[in-house]
Order: sequence, then structure tokens, then C-alpha cells
Amino acid sequence: SSHFGSHIAISFQGLARGDMKAGPLDAPLLASSPEAPPSPTKRCVSASWAPRPISWAPALRLLLAAGAGYFLGWAKGSGLALGGVAAGLLGGWSPEVLLEVSATLLSGCFFLSPAVQVAQVCRNRGAGLAEVSPQTMVLMLFNCAAWTAWGVYAPMWPAVPINAFGLVAAACFLAVCWGFVISGRADAPTWGRHAAAGTVAALALIPCCVAYARLSPQRAQHIGDLAMLICILMYASPLSVVRQVIARRSSDLLPPAQCAMQFANCLAWMVVGMNSHATQVLICNGLGFALGVLQLSLLVAFPAAKRGHAPLTEGEQAV
Repeated sequence: SSHFGSHIAISFQGLARGDMKAGPLDAPLLASSPEAPPSPTKRCVSASWAPRPISWAPALRLLLAAGAGYFLGWAKGSGLALGGVAAGLLGGWSPEVLLEVSATLLSGCFFLSPAVQVAQVCRNRGAGLAEVSPQTMVLMLFNCAAWTAWGVYAPMWPAVPINAFGLVAAACFLAVCWGFVISGRADAPTWGRHAAAGTVAALALIPCCVAYARLSPQRAQHIGDLAMLICILMYASPLSVVRQVIARRSSDLLPPAQCAMQFANCLAWMVVGMNSHATQVLICNGLGFALGVLQLSLLVAFPAAKRGHAPLTEGEQAV
């Protein structure tokens, strides 16, 4: 890993300067040199050169605080300020680690962004459920499940925690929304048979993807390719109402928090993908970034006068 490589580099620098002695791990390399000093039985590392361990506690506190803010509706526009807050909390980390942690935090906030709309539905006792896109919720559920399976069996463990978090968040959002529909407290045509079929299909396919990924790391890569495709569809899902937005000249059908967090999240992961030469990460987040720019452009070009818009007409629902 990068930390192990940096530790070895530090060891050789210390040996060259005389700051530290050779240890058992260095013996095979130094034995070939005629000037190699005798290897002691205990490794001695200078405290000033010891690699700094990473503490995830500040990052976890930041993620929990951001999640609580989004769910309660206090931080609808604060997602773009997370970078500055993270830089203050996580000072001392290398730029690469800080970028990856910031991207992970932005992913968490993106997965939590639908909580703004779901919380409004709960406060209004089911009113406004038509504004919540079932397509986005189902795609988020399947996307996070596929990335989690890929991360476990590829293996690519850094992808597991945040996607497992997104999987739980999407499942909770779907449970709340379907609870209002099943109980009859909400009349939302968008949450009808097609939404129910999509939800059931996703729940049925998730175990199949996990079983397929378990067969071999090569099969897990196939699930990673599928996750990349689903991720692109998830990023594009708010654009399914673009014709209604243009016809009404109002962006009230677009979720502002989700669009803003998609823009910031994809930008961060696009940079991570460039630095790590990860093709899957770069492709899906590059396209997601372009779609985020388009969605934000629609929000600016057609501002929503009120979030409580009239329900869709029968013709608009057909579109």
C-alpha cells in the first residue's frame, strides 16, 4: 500500500542519514552490500520519522453532522462548504488522502441529499411525495449494492463503507415512501405499478449480483462494470423530467440538493480517478459531472417559484 511504500522510503532515508538502524526487514536488502552493518534484533525508528496514523474520528463526526443537517433541512446549501471544514478538521493529511476523504464525505452527503425531500414528505404527512423520484431511489439502492459487492469481492475495500452507507440510506428512503403509499396517506401517481416493479426487481437482482461476484475476482469486475452503468443512469435520472421543466419553464421537479451534491461529488471523484488512473471511477463520475452541470444550468435558467407545484397532468405523466 502507499503507507507501506512511504514507510520503506522513510527507512532508507533514515539509514542514509544515520537516524535509524537496520531492522530484520532490512536484512535481506542490506546483506548483499559489503558495508551493511550487523542487523540488530529490534527495529529502532526515529519518532520524528514514524508515519503518522490516520484517525477517522474527525471524518466520521463530520459525516454524521452533515447527515443530521441534511435530514433536518438545516444544511440544504452547505454541502459545498464541506471541503473547507474537512481541511480544517483533517489538517496534516497528505493532499491525496485529504482528497479521497473529502470525496468520500461528499458521496455520503450525496446519498443523504434525498433526505431533504423525504423529510418534507414526513412533515406534510405524505403531501409532496410526487416530487420524490422513485427511479432515483431504486437506482441508488441497486447502485450502492453493486459497488459494495464489487468492493468486497474484487476486492476494493475503500469502496465498501460509503456504498454500504448509501445502500442503507436508499433502503430507508424507499421504506418511508412506500409506507405512505401503502397506508393510503399519499396519492402520488409516480409511485405506482412501474415504481413497484422496479423496486421488486432491484431487491431480487441484488442477491444475484452478490452471488455472481463471489465466484471470482474476475466476475466481481463484471459487477463493477454494471455498477458503473447504473451509476451513470442514477446521475441522469433527474433529467427524466427535463421536458416538463422546459415546458413549464420551472425547475420545481428537479431536486436542488441532490443536483448540487452530484456536481460536487462527481467533481471530487473525477479528480481522484485521474490521480489513481481508475477508469471505472473516471468514466462514471466524468459523465455524472457533465450531467450535474446540465441540471444546475436548468435550475438557474428556470428557477422554481414554489416547491409546492400542481400535480402532473395525465399527458405530462405519459412523458
